Amino acid sequence: MTLKPNPSPRRLPPPSRSSAMAADGSVLRRLYFSVYNWVVFIGWAQVSLSMILALLDDGHEAVYAAIERHLLFAQTAAIMEILHSILGLVRSPVSSTLPQITGRLFITWGILWSFPETHSHILVTPLIISWSITEVIRYSFFGIKESFGFTPSWLLWLRYSTFIVCYPVGMVSEVGLIYIAFPFMKASEKYCIGMPNKWNFSFDYFYFSTFLMAFSAMAADGSMVRRLYLSIYNWVAFIGWAQVLCYTILALLDKGHEAVYAAIERPLLFTQTAAILEVLGELEIERVGEVSSVFYSPTNYWKVTRYSFYGMKESFGFTPSWLLWLRYSTFIACFPVGVVSEICLAYTVLPFMKASEKYCLRMPNKWNFSFNYFYANGMASVLRRLYLSVYNWIVFIRWVQVSWSMILALLEKRYEAVYAAVEQHLLFAQTAAIMEILHSIVGLVRSPVSSTLPQITGRLFMIWGILRSFPEIHTHIFVTSLLISWCITEVTRYSFYGMKESFGFTPSWLLWLRYSTFIVCFPVGMVSEVGLVYIVVPFMKASEKYCLRMPNKWNFSIKYFYASVFFMVLYAPVYLHLFHYLIVQRKKALAKSKTT
Repeated sequence: MTLKPNPSPRRLPPPSRSSAMAADGSVLRRLYFSVYNWVVFIGWAQVSLSMILALLDDGHEAVYAAIERHLLFAQTAAIMEILHSILGLVRSPVSSTLPQITGRLFITWGILWSFPETHSHILVTPLIISWSITEVIRYSFFGIKESFGFTPSWLLWLRYSTFIVCYPVGMVSEVGLIYIAFPFMKASEKYCIGMPNKWNFSFDYFYFSTFLMAFSAMAADGSMVRRLYLSIYNWVAFIGWAQVLCYTILALLDKGHEAVYAAIERPLLFTQTAAILEVLGELEIERVGEVSSVFYSPTNYWKVTRYSFYGMKESFGFTPSWLLWLRYSTFIACFPVGVVSEICLAYTVLPFMKASEKYCLRMPNKWNFSFNYFYANGMASVLRRLYLSVYNWIVFIRWVQVSWSMILALLEKRYEAVYAAVEQHLLFAQTAAIMEILHSIVGLVRSPVSSTLPQITGRLFMIWGILRSFPEIHTHIFVTSLLISWCITEVTRYSFYGMKESFGFTPSWLLWLRYSTFIVCFPVGMVSEVGLVYIVVPFMKASEKYCLRMPNKWNFSIKYFYASVFFMVLYAPVYLHLFHYLIVQRKKALAKSKTT
């Protein structure tokens, strides 16, 4: 029996510099929090001990005088906890830490320290008792946790149970002490700023304290107040946007799109201006994740869905599943339409801005400052050009990839391998052209929808409804002739518009190619498309793909075979229309280039 040598132990890699720094940071954090919590714990322990001794010796009238210095130190040190929340050193959100600490500081410095008349009141004692119990337990809990990595179960229970009694006692005592201090505030006018003064500003500490007292009472049930406020806000906004949507539909039906704005002006101004309140969402009073939506108002339908969703959520605590789906799905269509429409409207109004010079401020003036509203809004034109530049170059790159992959496949494996080599690039490049329909609809480009829509839908039908759906035709030679015609056309077209939007000009040879290659490529592409549809017809009939038979719950039937034959028949009139349109465009473009 032979003994196998023990394999040499695997050596662990040395810790990286980043992990060492992270470990050092964790140690420093724990050391800092251990020191901080124990120091403040000692401060509150001194407050508690001094209070007990004063109660035993002299009664409640002497409590504040005995604890004043320790209380001011311990409570003021808690300012650091706001900083801890802001920097993310602790998990407590700023929305809960900030009001708690500022409220305590207001009572400590703004009431007790500022108005000695309240020092001997009985409410000072329950206030200090509730604060001391809460803080001694809290700081000892976190001190042990940061120092030793654990906490006793009994201390854990105390940490998360004593507030049940202490919090209401403390809140009642705070509100009571503010109320008691009112006469002294009014008589002394301490911390008040009267008019006139160089700032032209007045401040009354009495009214400020009244507001804080009312706010403290509301904060006792802040969740209920928040839900009530948000319910009212969302339903009011919902009613406003519902009016906008209803008036839009009525105006469209009665007088056309020209009358839409006049019909919706007042409710639109009210509802969109009211959305300024949503900026407070960044302070977690509203929905934090929706602050960005304040600055974009894509469509009325999106707003109606959004406000009804949050209205039901805040009012009843639930939302129907269909409304949830609408809330988080309608933006897919509404957001792009809204953004493109906003950019186009800003672009359309630029000539009127320049002519009217409305909202312009010219030099000289007393502020020594000038402002031109036209240039401020000219960013819309810049954004349009930037967007179209990026769009055209991205799609151009994809068509170049299609062309290059096709050439390599033809050289290495002949035309049978072309579709397999180009499929992914082709699906992306041609599907991205859906955006061109939207560009035409909203007026971002001059191409009419009547020519853009049939061209793009025909292409999409070919790549998704024919090539992608029926692999049996992938090796046909018509696929190669189709892709050659498409690639020449699209590489030329997107490079032409990419240069035009990016640099403001195009070379004359590229202009000629843009308006000449279609003379050959368009007929070749059309014949290839019709040929592929004709070739695929037997496979459609045999597979019955995308067919819907009766009976069904929609009481509707469709046969993909007949739909494809219908599309094939349409090719002749659509081809003539598009070819005529391109011939007219060619004449205009080349004539214009000669004159310039």
